[in-house]
Amino acid sequence: MLGGLAEWDLEITRQKQVAFHKAKLSARASILKGGTILASEALEIKKEKEIKLQLETLKKAKAALAKAVIGSRA
Repeated sequence: MLGGLAEWDLEITRQKQVAFHKAKLSARASILKGGTILASEALEIKKEKEIKLQLETLKKAKAALAKAVIGSRA
């Protein structure tokens, strides 16, 4: 059987390990704020964002072109 000091040291080490693993779990939990997601769903969301960005860029380009055409007529 271990002596009192050795048991106490072993308990402290165990508590540190438990605290370390709990910290890792909670640190990783922040990644999943929105819940679980499938890869196919993530790719679909990414594709939708890219399409939205392209549409916004196209809209800005059309507006700039229209402004340039109007400016050249004056």
